[in-house]
Amino acid sequence: MPALLAQGDFVGFLARYEAFRQDIILRARNATLAEMLDSIGDKVRYLARRIIILPGRGEQALQEHRAVLAALQAGDAAAAERLRMANMRSGFDWFQRYRDFIL
Repeated sequence: MPALLAQGDFVGFLARYEAFRQDIILRARNATLAEMLDSIGDKVRYLARRIIILPGRGEQALQEHRAVLAALQAGDAAAAERLRMANMRSGFDWFQRYRDFIL
């Protein structure tokens, strides 16, 4: 995925991100969670498509998602949740900061 960012292939990056996201949801084996996340999926994609083009955001998001994945691999659900919440806040902060330019 870093290569996609370096090439400016935001469409490819977001496609890989969505595949990653769906894989995590499937592996959770939680129908309620899957339904909840599916209900906000369009909003998540809308936001991601706007902020991914901002300089530095893609790299930061990739680092944040790697940290979430590492916590999941370590079996530390609490850390994974905390890191994912921080990632979502970070994305929203970027959106708020550049809102006038990307809407």
